[in-house]
Amino acid sequence: MNEDFKELRERMQDIKQLWMQVKELEDENDKLRFILAKGEGECVYCGLPKKDMARCIYGFPGCGRADDLQNGETTAAHAAERKPK
Repeated sequence: MNEDFKELRERMQDIKQLWMQVKELEDENDKLRFILAKGEGECVYCGLPKKDMARCIYGFPGCGRADDLQNGETTAAHAAERKPK
């Protein structure tokens, strides 16, 4: 019984570590999407340049670019709140 419990704890630790790695990758992905959305280049969703965002056929903020911008700003605000003073 103790051996089963030990193995279960080890597997739970492995799952926790994998979950933390996934979270780190999601955070990095959000940052990269924010950088692309904030840039002057064409939108990866609709192809319009930044200056024409308001003309998007998906509407704005209906375009994924708006979601990436908003998510990036929210992520940056949360990071600033967590930053030690």
